[in-house]
Amino acid sequence: MESEQQVLTELTPLRAEKTRITKSTQRGDKAALFVKAESRDITSADGKPADIEVVVQMLREDGHWKVFRQLWLVNTPPAEYQREALAWLDSAGPAGGDAGDAIRELEALGVSYDAMSFQFAVARHDLALVRLFLRAGISPKTKLSNSDESLFSLALLGMPGSGDAEAVVLAMIEAGAPLEERTPTGLTALARAVVFCRPAVVETLVRAGASLYATDNDGRTPLAWARTTCPAVEPVLRAAGAR
Repeated sequence: MESEQQVLTELTPLRAEKTRITKSTQRGDKAALFVKAESRDITSADGKPADIEVVVQMLREDGHWKVFRQLWLVNTPPAEYQREALAWLDSAGPAGGDAGDAIRELEALGVSYDAMSFQFAVARHDLALVRLFLRAGISPKTKLSNSDESLFSLALLGMPGSGDAEAVVLAMIEAGAPLEERTPTGLTALARAVVFCRPAVVETLVRAGASLYATDNDGRTPLAWARTTCPAVEPVLRAAGAR
């Protein structure tokens, strides 16, 4: 590996400060780094810099190390993502084949391969870019830069929007989105799809195994919401077993 300082300069988002590598593991042309950081752009409720854990996956191409993927976790236990990164080290291929091609396509478009650029693509409902980021290996579970919610939550928020907003949500579901993540009011992805009356999203979430019985803070299930906001999806929910 190159020096720690060279690696840390690759961590691009959010004006990172006080970055330090706590663990570095290398397998051939792959490396996983676990980093602790602070940022003036991310603060806790009392206004102090929040604790940030960063999981970085790197690839060596033509003798130079490049960031393949980086996940910024704010107040989120990093263990699951660290395990995924270590498992990736032992997976076949330098970047999973198709993932490497997607990264090169992003570079050809002049788009940075990082979580912040992915967030911008999701916010703009840019389906082509979102699909490229997902192919390249960035998870829909990636956290928003200023929140503990995932980028999938941001996509769900945009469902009422025009253009490819709904298609972005569907692409993220297929890529392994966190289906049971909740809003502050307790709405799951399925409940939100029902509230916004998006039958295609409801059907896709049901097929993906989203909980039919998860209740929000007021005790309402997706089926209860369907009765008042989207009767068209009631048959879908009932056929899947909702009562």
